[in-house]
Amino acid sequence: MKKVGVINRLLDIGGPQALPALDYNQLPNANFQGVYMPGAYLSFSNLTDAFLNGTYLAGADLIGTHLNGACLAYAVLENADLRGASLAGADLEGINLNGAKLGRITVGEKSYDGPTTYTTDLRGVIGLTPEVLMSAEHWEQAYRDEHLACGKPIPKELNQEVSPRKSTQDKKNEQKRRRRK
Repeated sequence: MKKVGVINRLLDIGGPQALPALDYNQLPNANFQGVYMPGAYLSFSNLTDAFLNGTYLAGADLIGTHLNGACLAYAVLENADLRGASLAGADLEGINLNGAKLGRITVGEKSYDGPTTYTTDLRGVIGLTPEVLMSAEHWEQAYRDEHLACGKPIPKELNQEVSPRKSTQDKKNEQKRRRRK
């Protein structure tokens, strides 16, 4: 395996065998163009501005993954789990989302800071058509632009979503208030 500062090619991380366990990784600007990665486990990874065009990610776990500005043109994401993923500004031209899961997911019910809800963010995406969007499950729960409303209301930001700017003390106070109720 090569020692490099930033992973730019699949060979840099040991080839396709390394892919099933890349969750929570920092992979901005990674180049996985045309790579066959069915069922890859990439939840909560940072794939901002990554090149994933033509990549086969059917059945992949992409929960909470940051794909902001990524190129996913002609990628196959059939039955992939994209709940809570952020795809803001991503290129989704020709993408296959048939059966993919979009929408909300709540994690950390037992964590000290309490649960956090993440919602799929499709605002500012390029090339996504209403037909492709509606081929995914729970698409109506995703944040999206007006031209992708598809006759359903666009959700507003949830109050219970934890802002990264909230301090630990704010979270503790919020938990105390919940317990009193």
